[in-house]
This record gives sequence, C-alpha cells and structure tokens, in this order.
Amino acid sequence: MEHASPGGESSAVRSYCGGRVLHHSIPVVEPGPAAAALERKRVQLPKGTLEVLHNNPDPIRFLAHLELKAGVDRGHHVHQRKEESFYLISGHVTIGVESLDTGERHLLDVHPGDLVQILPGIAHAVRIHEAGHAVEFSPEPVGMDDTRPHRVWAD
Repeated sequence: MEHASPGGESSAVRSYCGGRVLHHSIPVVEPGPAAAALERKRVQLPKGTLEVLHNNPDPIRFLAHLELKAGVDRGHHVHQRKEESFYLISGHVTIGVESLDTGERHLLDVHPGDLVQILPGIAHAVRIHEAGHAVEFSPEPVGMDDTRPHRVWAD
C-alpha cells in the first residue's frame, strides 16, 4: 500500500483511488472575509475554535460521534451506496482504503483537523494509534443491507 501523510499547506486536498477518496486538511483561519469564503474551516475565536465541516445545501442523513480507543481497528467494510465522511477531532489514526474496482490501496495518516471522504465501492478501515474522538457523517442513512465486510489489511 502507498503511504500518504499531510504536508505543505494546511488547506491541501489529496486524492486517491481515482478521486473516490479525498483527504482534506481543514485550514485554521482567523475570523474575517477570507474565512467566510471557505466551505470548510477551523476558525480561531476568543471563546474557542469553530470547526465548520459541512456548509452547503446537500443533506446529512447520518451523523455519529466515535470514541476512538488506542490499539483498535474499526471498519473493515465497504458500502455500495453510502458516501462516508470521517472528521478527526482528536487522536491519531491511519485509514486504509482499497478500490474494489482497481485493487488500488492506500494508507492515509490522519491527524486532528483532517476530513476524509470515501465514496461507495471503496473498502475502508481505521487503525487507532492514539485515543481520541471523531465525527462520521453521510448524505445517506446507514443500512446494514449496504455494508459488507472486507478486510483492508491483515493483522
């Protein structure tokens, strides 16, 4: 598997599996006109940071908070219809992705403030290195009829 890690500008977007996986590093910005123009941002305010993950007319029909326990894997599955977004609030994880169409595989090094979007047909799993919290959301409701097991990496 190719290993990818953040680098360069904080607003970088990296694309994998033919554009079916996007890894965003959400920028930290000060309040003002530049911040207002960004769809996704982490705005530094005197009372604390405002993290805007979704600000468009597309609906969110699934939203979940994930407690991440170190040393554990989550996922190892694929969805046929559900697009999934994973935002890391705290901790450190690796997300493994695999295109079932092409066999292309990647390991994404994910840090707080990163958002990973995974389209249908991409198998995925999360390996938790450092305990933390994440948010998962989708324009599709979760249905077990849409989720099937798929081992992204062997132990």
